[in-house]
Amino acid sequence: MKKLALLTVLVSSCFVLSSHQGALSYNYTFYVLDTLGGNFSTANDINNLNQVVGSSYTSYGTHAFLWENGTMHDLGTLGGIESWAAGINSRGQVVGHSETSAGNIRGFIWENGVMTELSTLPGGTESRASAINGLGQIVGRANTSTGEWHAVLWDNNNIIDLGTLGGVFSQANDINNLGQIVGTSKNSNGLDRAFLWENGTMTDLGAFGGNISWAMCINYSGIIGGRSRTDKRDAFGRITTPACIWQDGTMIELPLIQKNWAWALDINKWGQVVGYDGGMEAFMWWNGEMHHLENEVYSFGRDPWHANGINAAGTIVGFCMDRYGHERGYILWPVVPIPNPPITAEVDIEPNTLNLSSKGKWITCYIQLPENFDVADIFYCAILIGDVEIKADRLWIDEVKQYATAKLCREDVQDLLDPGEVELTVVGELLDETTFEGTATISVIDKGGK
Repeated sequence: MKKLALLTVLVSSCFVLSSHQGALSYNYTFYVLDTLGGNFSTANDINNLNQVVGSSYTSYGTHAFLWENGTMHDLGTLGGIESWAAGINSRGQVVGHSETSAGNIRGFIWENGVMTELSTLPGGTESRASAINGLGQIVGRANTSTGEWHAVLWDNNNIIDLGTLGGVFSQANDINNLGQIVGTSKNSNGLDRAFLWENGTMTDLGAFGGNISWAMCINYSGIIGGRSRTDKRDAFGRITTPACIWQDGTMIELPLIQKNWAWALDINKWGQVVGYDGGMEAFMWWNGEMHHLENEVYSFGRDPWHANGINAAGTIVGFCMDRYGHERGYILWPVVPIPNPPITAEVDIEPNTLNLSSKGKWITCYIQLPENFDVADIFYCAILIGDVEIKADRLWIDEVKQYATAKLCREDVQDLLDPGEVELTVVGELLDETTFEGTATISVIDKGGK
């Protein structure tokens, strides 16, 4: 029997560091990213496949990059000199913005080696993409015909103006797999306010006593991270603007490490929050405990540095200063990552005897999940052959019987198979970032002599 499955082994290490803060105890492998030829790089986001995106100097400008398995790939531009990558989803789709050949700045999506320009608002000329969720929905901002910048959603190649809280500016910073969007907008008084947009409505999230707030990230559970100005002063008489989270309708202030302000920039499915403070000291906060990441870079260089992104395993990305004063992207690999293994699905594939010479159009997968998981949460399904994922073209959900039916292009699958008994691996993802995997064995024949 031939078994076709994906095995990805990623080994990268420089040195292992330990840090202890109260009840927390973490060990990381600190990996410093290279550059695309210049002396600068920054890592902005990481997905659950450990693919990292950011920007790096080249010999002729700044370019967006995708880093995976130890290699940094230049994603190019939309025809101009520079580009910047902001986010990546579990499918490896990258978003950001790039200069065009005409000199405008436009949002982009990069997928399978191709960078595609995102549309602008009617009468507008520029856009920027900030984040993308697992369903391929993209958020960011775009200018209007009057020159105002508005938060926008790109969904199925359509751009949607999310409006403002009454002011002249808004921008969307993140979107979860439920389509909930967070960002910042000017209100009618000209103050920056954090917002949550869902089901067509933009809601002011409120603020501490200083009446100003910003929302930067949101996870599947609806926990939002950002910052807000207070009416309190520190020991030096400065107004404080700490990082904060919004959870179940309550604003929670995160402890300041140094200085009088901080940003929460990303949050993973478990509620781990990363960011940095006014002393340019990165942090990871979880369950009421603040974990200082500052010591992790002392063996490499010096402050300042940021923590920009975190995935479900607790792997953190950002940038720090090297010993020569250059900004360099980094990855902090947890020595003991948070377990997030795929659940096992029951899979049946039809036809169970596949004739390579057949002219049939579809291969059908029937999928059942373990108890306590809902097939209605499946949004992605694919057959894995070697290192190639063949995505389902159609997906139907039967919530009553609790099974999903996926249709895949028969020709795409057949082209990768040889006659014999073959075990196919079916993979997929749920809205809460849980992945599933199942196998089914089929007979492959070739009566027509492929």
